[in-house]
Amino acid sequence: LSFDLTEAERMDRTWPIISNRRVLSVNQRWAGDTGRRVAFVADSWQAWAKRMGEQEANSSSFAIFLMNTGAQTVLASLPLQNVSSAYAKRTAVCLRDLYTGEVQLLPSGGGSGATLEVILAAHDSGMYTAHGSRGRARGGHPHRVTMTPSRANARDKAVRQCTCAIYSL
Repeated sequence: LSFDLTEAERMDRTWPIISNRRVLSVNQRWAGDTGRRVAFVADSWQAWAKRMGEQEANSSSFAIFLMNTGAQTVLASLPLQNVSSAYAKRTAVCLRDLYTGEVQLLPSGGGSGATLEVILAAHDSGMYTAHGSRGRARGGHPHRVTMTPSRANARDKAVRQCTCAIYSL
């Protein structure tokens, strides 16, 4: 770590991030993929994805990391078909926020697939696991869900909960 570990206040702010078992498990799970960049907007944000293995037949699981590289708040909009073409064929995609543990269902519409939209504060990030779901979302926009990372303390209350069978991290 690049700070003085004896600084208690800084350590208290950092400890929940560096000790998050869900995030650490992404690093520890090997499925033949070290990860790749799936989106890049210069001076704004980028997204990375790593295969996490098969959840069930024909349903690939991925870890997704979004990072704001700029000094302004941004809306990162990631079509999940950029992560895997399998997501364009699903009725929905189950997403787990690795920072909070919350699970959401992103509905997929027609051939456009699901889109993950995340509001990222300056130099903030969001990290998720995703896998295809046969479930259906109710109400709201049929193609996308907007989320705000919990560390920004402004979670979108319209996010739908789902009961996806997602592997435990």
